Amino acid sequence: MYTDIIKIKKGQTGCMYDIYIHDDDGIRYVLGKSGDRPLIAFGINPSTATGEKSDHTISRIKSYMVKYGFDGFKMLNIYPVRAKDPDDLPEAIDSDIHSVNLEAIKQAIDGGSGILCAWGELVLKRNYLTDCMNDIAEIIIKSKLPTYCLGLTKTGHPYHASVRRKTPDELLRFDVESYLKNAIGQ
Repeated sequence: MYTDIIKIKKGQTGCMYDIYIHDDDGIRYVLGKSGDRPLIAFGINPSTATGEKSDHTISRIKSYMVKYGFDGFKMLNIYPVRAKDPDDLPEAIDSDIHSVNLEAIKQAIDGGSGILCAWGELVLKRNYLTDCMNDIAEIIIKSKLPTYCLGLTKTGHPYHASVRRKTPDELLRFDVESYLKNAIGQ
């Protein structure tokens, strides 16, 4: 199912990013730049960035990639449906889209050098997002990659990549299992 749905634009002329996995303009699974030591970043949902153009979140992820010594990045999301405002996400989960997202995440994490958790309190916008987060957390934990954040909100969620104004000198370690127990309550 995964390879039947997803179009991959890799290294096409005019593309800003050489990794762009999506199935239409409304869904993006992975966006990134190849490298030997890529940063795997998780947001809540994609906004407007495509293979040809960036957006604020992707620009921030690229700056973190450089600042923290990575040579590439892959932007992933808890839910892959595009929305400029998470309030515009669907009220109910599409299980097929979620399943494809999980497969894309498994493939994208392979070969990563570290995971930046950066979804903020937006994970609470829709009830299904915490369920998606739990499924993704299993993949993150199994990957054994080091997990980081840019800091935590007052309620214990990792700062969203585009919101954090002053970045720490080093990425902060982030314990996904503790997060699930404490902030998500799973």
